[in-house]
Amino acid sequence: MFSAIVQRYDMLNSLLSFKLDETWRQKTAEVLTISSPKNLLTLDACCGTGDLAFELVEQGGQAIGVDFSHQMLAAARAKSQRLNQSVSFVESDVIQLPFPDDLFDAIGVAFGVRNVESLRLALQEFGRVLKPGGRLAILEFSQPANPIVRYPYLFYLRFFLPLVGGLLSGHRKAYSYLSQSIRAFPPPEAIVSLLHDSGFEQASATPLTAGIVILYIAQL
Repeated sequence: MFSAIVQRYDMLNSLLSFKLDETWRQKTAEVLTISSPKNLLTLDACCGTGDLAFELVEQGGQAIGVDFSHQMLAAARAKSQRLNQSVSFVESDVIQLPFPDDLFDAIGVAFGVRNVESLRLALQEFGRVLKPGGRLAILEFSQPANPIVRYPYLFYLRFFLPLVGGLLSGHRKAYSYLSQSIRAFPPPEAIVSLLHDSGFEQASATPLTAGIVILYIAQL
């Protein structure tokens, strides 16, 4: 499914979020690089075409991107050359990462944890490859609590997003899946609880753009 939409993936991300996805990723990168951006080694998990990894490098850190979609990584590598950004990309499932323990200073995930087979297993792997005291930031869609925003947003998810995404990508099922996965994703308090259960501390959930997106931050 992800391989089928790769050609228009970046364009649709920008269009369907009204370019807010750039601001959300920038905020995530800032959270991860705020302590020591120059020496930071960060994993961009479920990296897709690499936008979070490129933002991390732009802010002065180093990044490795990992994703299970070969075609997404091919697009990420092509973008890396085009942007002249030094980012390594590795093809792997995040529930079984090919990295040694305690390697990364920080881990970021932008709109990817909805798609993993087991979020609990992914968090355990993140904890394994993250250095003690390292930071995890997860950027993920949510459903706004405020009904004034929530109901128009749910209408957008159910009807507008699958229609427009399907027409422009040629793969309506992929954008129907996107809509369904957002609506089925656990609420912020459940994710915070799972982070604590997985060994992370100081876990928090910060709403962005009226709660359309949540930025989860935790420390090992």
